[in-house]
Amino acid sequence: LLYKYSTPRPTVMSMLSSQCIFAVAFIVTVFGDNIWPIPMSVHLEGSPVALSTHFSIETSNSSVLLKQGIERYEKIIQEIQRSGGPTELRRSEDIGWTDGSRDQSLSSLQVLVVSEDESLNSNTSYEYWIHVGDMEASVVGKSVYGAIYGMETFSQLIVNGSLLYATVAVHDMPEHIHRGLMIDTGRRFFPLPLVYNLLDAMGYLKMNVLHFHLLDYCRFSVESKLYPQLYASLDNQYYTQDDIRAIVDYARQRGIRVMPEFDVP
Repeated sequence: LLYKYSTPRPTVMSMLSSQCIFAVAFIVTVFGDNIWPIPMSVHLEGSPVALSTHFSIETSNSSVLLKQGIERYEKIIQEIQRSGGPTELRRSEDIGWTDGSRDQSLSSLQVLVVSEDESLNSNTSYEYWIHVGDMEASVVGKSVYGAIYGMETFSQLIVNGSLLYATVAVHDMPEHIHRGLMIDTGRRFFPLPLVYNLLDAMGYLKMNVLHFHLLDYCRFSVESKLYPQLYASLDNQYYTQDDIRAIVDYARQRGIRVMPEFDVP
């Protein structure tokens, strides 16, 4: 059964067209719960394990990007705990909770990063590993962006305040270098909240390139200090230079690079 997600966070189903929703439902049901995209290697075993009400994500790494990611995923997990959890892609009676499964709780997720290189380009590694066992959980990312992908996958395995399995082993890395989405603001303006929402959705789906079409024959969507007449007729439906900086920063925090397109004669 499919249930609508009860928090503002979009689900896989809500982000896909109706033409492919049943295909995705079949794939996810066959290959395992809420993890999307399907990892390269995944082993899931055992009964659900409750998360502590004081569950935290911890690291000894000093990366600002990583700390921003940790804060973001702690909030996501807290929201799941408060709301009762994300969409369940299988029947609740099949999940297998028992009274004994809640006698102990998982108190933290340890996050490690192998490389300190935080450059974001076509060579960036998003590889990560997740290990859960004996009431301990860890994510190891080859880069900070791999660690962010690992935290995303970990959060997808949380339902009704519990991790779905007592034993989890995941190894994953993207099959394709370019996993992009284009927004055509050269024809129609996308308000900033909508752009941020799309970037959030891209993060949930582990996409890594925002193709930002900013200029076409009908509109110039970016502030120009030298030629303000280019956007003077747009009634504030354009992006200031500060807006663009904020979008690039918001995207980077999710491992997404922004690829601008300006059409010229």
